[in-house]
Amino acid sequence: MSHQEGFWQKFVLGGVACMVPLPVMNPIEVVKIRLQVQGEMMNNKMMMMNNNTARHYRGFGHGILTIASEEGVRGLYKGFTPALMREGVYASTRAGLYEPVKYLLGEDSSTGGLPFYKKLVAGAMAGGLGAAVATPSDVVKVQMQAEGPVPSPRYRNTFHAFSTIWKSEGIRGLYKGIVPTTQRAFVISAAMMPSYDQTKHFLLDHGWVQEGPLIHVISGLTAGFVMAAATNPVDVVKTRIMNQHLHHHPSGGRYLSSWPRVLQIVG
Repeated sequence: MSHQEGFWQKFVLGGVACMVPLPVMNPIEVVKIRLQVQGEMMNNKMMMMNNNTARHYRGFGHGILTIASEEGVRGLYKGFTPALMREGVYASTRAGLYEPVKYLLGEDSSTGGLPFYKKLVAGAMAGGLGAAVATPSDVVKVQMQAEGPVPSPRYRNTFHAFSTIWKSEGIRGLYKGIVPTTQRAFVISAAMMPSYDQTKHFLLDHGWVQEGPLIHVISGLTAGFVMAAATNPVDVVKTRIMNQHLHHHPSGGRYLSSWPRVLQIVG
């Protein structure tokens, strides 16, 4: 298989592979988004009920049950269409570019040999570019998923969300949060893809596991653990910035960049 054929195969399959689990993952993502933004909601008197500052969602399980009770199953699938769009763009770009970037950095295609730090660089570059390109669909996804039970939703559908944000905030509105989302992608890709790669080659080199489904499961679990541990703080920042509305903040938004936002959350 030529490098060009391999690129397009990974490009297509990478996107499809990340889109297939979305029917299961979307409810989890909705709860995650609600948990990440509810601290802000509690500080906003317009979002408080009877001035009660108790958390609306007390955890993942309670969040699932509360959303299902208040909004029905449909509430757990808010943002599903932009989530498909986001994964199609982000995952395809990340998976498609990872191997070519490794090749450009000097990988020996016959042995797979490349220093670990170069794998980190390749993963970060591929993931960062994918996240930057997918930012508009990510913004729409976050805003649709963050919206709780309201009499009149802000957006009728995905395309209405795109057009509304474009009209009210311009292209800047569709790309708000591009810095933290790219930073998050750097961390994800630098942590996940090289960890997967390194674990797989380590197990094969030591003869502990043979090529097959088991080695992919072990490598995937290791990579997923590393990724989750590394990215959660950046993910909270990304969600809060993307969920703000620039036309409510003439200076350009309540949170102008990632690190001031971290200090505000921690403080």
